[in-house]
Amino acid sequence: MLPDPDKVYDQDDIIIALWQQFGEALARAKRVFVFGHSLNDRYLLHALLQNVQPLDRIAITVLADPADPERPDPSAGPVIAKTTQLLGNAAIIPMRFGSARDAGYPGIRTWTEKLSGDGLLSG
Repeated sequence: MLPDPDKVYDQDDIIIALWQQFGEALARAKRVFVFGHSLNDRYLLHALLQNVQPLDRIAITVLADPADPERPDPSAGPVIAKTTQLLGNAAIIPMRFGSARDAGYPGIRTWTEKLSGDGLLSG
């Protein structure tokens, strides 16, 4: 589907089937990593909220500050606000996409270690 905040998911049989499979995959996932998405898609947010519990299993990437890659760029404010408001304790991971081979790795490592330490990934 083309990027469009007003796209319709429930009028095409193929898209309905894919979206249902996506929800089922989210429900089974131990971790959900949302990479490079502005969270302006209400259907995506709904799918995350309905299928991923607890919400700290979700990580949302935001653009990192070029001067300090472990801090978000000021332009990431709207995504951070939406994540905090709607997805509670989902992890926010600053990244400079494509700037370095290990860009964002410390944030990803911290998130996965936290989940492992809470026993959320066992079994």
